[in-house]
Amino acid sequence: MVRALKCVDRLIDYLGASIRVTIVTSSESVCGEVRDVGDPQEIAGIVRRHGGCRITSEDPLKVVSADDEIEVTAEPENLLARAYLGIAVEKLKRLCESID
Repeated sequence: MVRALKCVDRLIDYLGASIRVTIVTSSESVCGEVRDVGDPQEIAGIVRRHGGCRITSEDPLKVVSADDEIEVTAEPENLLARAYLGIAVEKLKRLCESID
């Protein structure tokens, strides 16, 4: 499981949806990879480079990289984000399955 080095804790606005993104990593070097992410697609790319992902929770959405180096939590902060949470979960499930 990922050790608790919190690298990111910020609101990301994505197509009108406000999402609180928290990223916890296992080391300072991995933290450097994720510190400046700007949108969910960048986060998915970083997780992909770490061997893929598995969803550990759907609400809030929690994803852990296959190598257990990164844990991403995404919490909807407005009504639009909450409305699209299910769609985001389904897209992420497909992404994680395609990597496995």
